[in-house]
Amino acid sequence: MGEIVKYRALHDYEPTSDQDIIMKTGDVLVVENPERLPYFKGTVEKPESWLEGKNERTQEKGSFPGTYVSLYERKPKIGGARNYEVVSGLKPPPPAHEVPADGTGASGGE
Repeated sequence: MGEIVKYRALHDYEPTSDQDIIMKTGDVLVVENPERLPYFKGTVEKPESWLEGKNERTQEKGSFPGTYVSLYERKPKIGGARNYEVVSGLKPPPPAHEVPADGTGASGGE
């Protein structure tokens, strides 16, 4: 299972390597299962190590310093990508409408 955790950037951060992502104060960064990162230190509420995730503003994925962020939101991850969209604030796509076998798209008479 796992969880999706959102952090809010407390400080600007300029990348120092190709794996890092830029952060501006106030950016929301999404991390999947931070405690499962091999080098994770601290707690989910107060990370003391680098984290890997996605910046919602820039859509970039990469590493950023955990000491530059504060916990914003924490939710269980229940499914695949569809659950991630809901957790990240995006609305899931509307259900597909069924088209009648005759292809008219109408549901009844006139």
